[in-house]
Parts: sequence; C-alpha cells; structure tokens
Amino acid sequence: MFPARVVYDLLFFFIVIIIVLNLIFGVIIDTFADLRSEKQRKEEILKTTCFICGMSCLKKTYFEKRE
Repeated sequence: MFPARVVYDLLFFFIVIIIVLNLIFGVIIDTFADLRSEKQRKEEILKTTCFICGMSCLKKTYFEKRE
C-alpha cells in the first residue's frame, strides 16, 4: 500500500509541476513574441516615416515629384 501511494503522489506531483511550468513558460514566450513584434513595428515606422513632419515616404516622394 505504501509504495503505491508514494508512486501515485510522485506522479501527481510531477504532472502538476510539468503542467504549471508549461503554462508559465508559455506566457513568458508569448510575451517576448509580442515585444519582438512591437519592436519590429516601431522600427518599420521609423524607417518609413519622416521624423520631422510625420509623412510617410510614399507621400513625400509624391510631393517631391509634383514640385
């Protein structure tokens, strides 16, 4: 009876710990993925937008051609 209870308790403990750790790691990985996509979005805005006037590069070239 005692060894069966020990095995049962250990299996339960390991399964619960594995599930909880997977949940925590999933949240951490998802948060870093969101941060990376937000950083990429900000870099894209900085590359395609004028820092002074806020116009996109496409509008800027349109107005330069028009003059």
